[in-house]
Amino acid sequence: MNNFYGFQHWVRRLTGLCVLLSLICAGCQSGTKEKSPGVAPAASEATRVAGIPLKMLDEANLRVNWLIPKLAMSRGRQLKQIFYHNGQLYLMDNGNTLYAFDGAKGILRWSRPLGDSLGYCQPVEFYQDRLLVLLDKTYMELSEKDGRISHKIQLKFSPTTSAARTKDRVFVGSNNRRFYSLRREDGVTLWHSVQPDEPVGRIAIHQGNVYFTCKNGTLYVSRTDKREKVWQGATNGDMCGVVIDNGQCFLPSTDTALYCFRTKSGKPMWKYLAGGPLVEAPVLTERFAYQGVKMSSLLCMDRRPNTDQGAVKWELPSGYCMLAENGSISYAMTLNKELTLMNNDTGKRIISFYVPDMDLYVRNNEDTLIFLADKEGTILSLRPKSL
Repeated sequence: MNNFYGFQHWVRRLTGLCVLLSLICAGCQSGTKEKSPGVAPAASEATRVAGIPLKMLDEANLRVNWLIPKLAMSRGRQLKQIFYHNGQLYLMDNGNTLYAFDGAKGILRWSRPLGDSLGYCQPVEFYQDRLLVLLDKTYMELSEKDGRISHKIQLKFSPTTSAARTKDRVFVGSNNRRFYSLRREDGVTLWHSVQPDEPVGRIAIHQGNVYFTCKNGTLYVSRTDKREKVWQGATNGDMCGVVIDNGQCFLPSTDTALYCFRTKSGKPMWKYLAGGPLVEAPVLTERFAYQGVKMSSLLCMDRRPNTDQGAVKWELPSGYCMLAENGSISYAMTLNKELTLMNNDTGKRIISFYVPDMDLYVRNNEDTLIFLADKEGTILSLRPKSL
């Protein structure tokens, strides 16, 4: 009898040990999945992804493309900027480290500290396959392919605009009210123009002309090869730069108007009064211009040259930014963190759902991918189910 009870005792101990080992193995497998970049949890394993109910994604005809639960950043770092170009997703943290991911697959291509972690970085621009970066008084060019810094210029002034370039010149505005054309090779000034006020915002280059805005509410257009004014346009407010595409020059202003000029001549095409200050440049697609109205709404405007007065297709109250287009459907984010689908043909809202945990959004006019992130390093890519 004692042997029988002793046998039971060892069976119970062995069973408990097996259960403990199975729990440890399950925990190890769970940890491995969590660290794998670009892998989304299966629907059978979770009901939410990055705080978003999978049921709502299904109703919106969206699916998870990839998910990174946590980007490996230095201690104390947070993401501050996210943008997309040529199929590559870029994220910058508050220590000025830049990360580049394959947009379709979520694979980290490269990461690069840009310099002084406390320095001020102007919005990044692009030229062909290179990123144009202004960090404090340093101009840098990085390869999109591997992040290698291929060129540097040490400026003798503090820049107040983003950078733009041609084959052999770099253009940038400064806090001494001057706009500079620099020789790319060595940074030598080829020409500069003294302005009534400080140049600000995004610069554009088109067919031998450079377009830049100043704090006095004026857009100036000059030749790139010499200091020669081609035309200028005035507003009654502050500006954030200029965007050019398909013969149209778009100029948003805090005077509540979105101005559209003909790129070559400067002849006004139309002006739309949005009812609130415009502090960001519009996002342009083949047919539409998406313009945010500060703390108010998002406008979708038909931008075709033959459109009378920049006709508004829809206005999304509390709209913040467009995320992507898929045929006649636009994806947008609101100030209330609602991902919203809009029908561009009817101007009607299709569906909205809450995205509570995401803080940063890509304004994507290249393809149908949606990119969201939070400041702590969670990165989520969504795409339409049909693709």
